[in-house]
Amino acid sequence: MIDFYDKNRNQYILDLLQNFLVHMKIDLNEVEFIGETNVTVRGSRRRTTVPKQIVDKLEIKDKDRLRWVLFKDGTILVVKVKEVG
Repeated sequence: MIDFYDKNRNQYILDLLQNFLVHMKIDLNEVEFIGETNVTVRGSRRRTTVPKQIVDKLEIKDKDRLRWVLFKDGTILVVKVKEVG
Protein backbone atom coordinates (compact mmCIF):
# COMPACT_ATOMS: atom_id res chain seq x y z
CA MET A 1 0.00 0.00 0.00
CA ILE A 2 1.49 3.34 -1.06
CA ASP A 3 -0.32 6.25 0.54
CA PHE A 4 0.99 9.74 -0.16
CA TYR A 5 -1.09 12.39 1.57
CA ASP A 6 0.50 15.45 -0.04
CA LYS A 7 0.11 15.44 -3.84
CA ASN A 8 2.66 18.24 -4.25
CA ARG A 9 5.39 15.99 -2.82
CA ASN A 10 4.52 12.86 -4.80
CA GLN A 11 6.97 13.38 -7.65
CA TYR A 12 9.78 14.39 -5.29
CA ILE A 13 9.20 11.31 -3.15
CA LEU A 14 8.93 9.04 -6.19
CA ASP A 15 12.20 10.46 -7.56
CA LEU A 16 13.93 9.83 -4.22
CA LEU A 17 12.47 6.34 -4.11
CA GLN A 18 13.60 5.62 -7.67
CA ASN A 19 17.16 6.73 -6.85
CA PHE A 20 17.11 4.63 -3.69
CA LEU A 21 15.77 1.57 -5.48
CA VAL A 22 18.38 1.82 -8.22
CA HIS A 23 21.17 2.38 -5.70
CA MET A 24 20.06 -0.45 -3.41
CA LYS A 25 19.00 -2.69 -6.32
CA ILE A 26 15.47 -3.13 -4.97
CA ASP A 27 12.60 -4.29 -7.18
CA LEU A 28 9.59 -1.98 -6.70
CA ASN A 29 7.35 -5.03 -7.16
CA GLU A 30 8.78 -6.32 -3.87
CA VAL A 31 7.86 -3.13 -1.94
CA GLU A 32 4.78 -3.60 0.22
CA PHE A 33 4.62 -0.26 2.06
CA ILE A 34 6.08 3.23 1.86
CA GLY A 35 5.25 5.76 4.53
CA GLU A 36 6.50 8.70 6.53
CA THR A 37 6.50 9.50 10.24
CA ASN A 38 7.58 12.47 12.33
CA VAL A 39 10.51 12.62 14.71
CA THR A 40 10.10 14.21 18.14
CA VAL A 41 13.20 15.63 19.84
CA ARG A 42 13.04 16.66 23.50
CA GLY A 43 16.39 17.26 25.10
CA SER A 44 18.47 14.15 24.59
CA ARG A 45 15.42 11.99 23.72
CA ARG A 46 14.50 11.22 20.13
CA ARG A 47 11.33 9.36 19.19
CA THR A 48 9.59 8.29 16.03
CA THR A 49 6.45 6.30 15.35
CA VAL A 50 6.64 2.96 13.59
CA PRO A 51 3.76 2.84 11.08
CA LYS A 52 0.96 0.40 11.90
CA GLN A 53 1.49 -1.47 8.63
CA ILE A 54 5.11 -2.19 9.65
CA VAL A 55 4.17 -3.16 13.22
CA ASP A 56 1.51 -5.56 11.95
CA LYS A 57 3.66 -7.13 9.21
CA LEU A 58 6.71 -7.64 11.45
CA GLU A 59 4.58 -8.49 14.50
CA ILE A 60 6.44 -5.90 16.58
CA LYS A 61 5.58 -6.08 20.27
CA ASP A 62 6.43 -4.04 23.35
CA LYS A 63 10.14 -4.40 24.23
CA ASP A 64 11.10 -5.63 20.73
CA ARG A 65 14.28 -4.05 19.37
CA LEU A 66 14.94 -2.35 16.04
CA ARG A 67 18.40 -2.14 14.47
CA TRP A 68 19.25 1.08 12.60
CA VAL A 69 21.91 1.05 9.87
CA LEU A 70 23.15 4.36 8.44
CA PHE A 71 24.99 4.20 5.12
CA LYS A 72 27.55 6.83 4.10
CA ASP A 73 25.15 8.23 1.48
CA GLY A 74 22.52 8.96 4.18
CA THR A 75 20.35 5.93 3.43
CA ILE A 76 18.88 4.30 6.53
CA LEU A 77 17.90 0.66 6.92
CA VAL A 78 15.77 -0.37 9.90
CA VAL A 79 15.18 -4.03 10.71
CA LYS A 80 13.57 -5.90 13.59
CA VAL A 81 16.18 -7.68 15.70
CA LYS A 82 15.42 -11.39 15.82
CA GLU A 83 15.09 -12.94 19.25
CA VAL A 84 17.87 -15.32 20.21
CA GLY A 85 16.93 -18.61 21.77
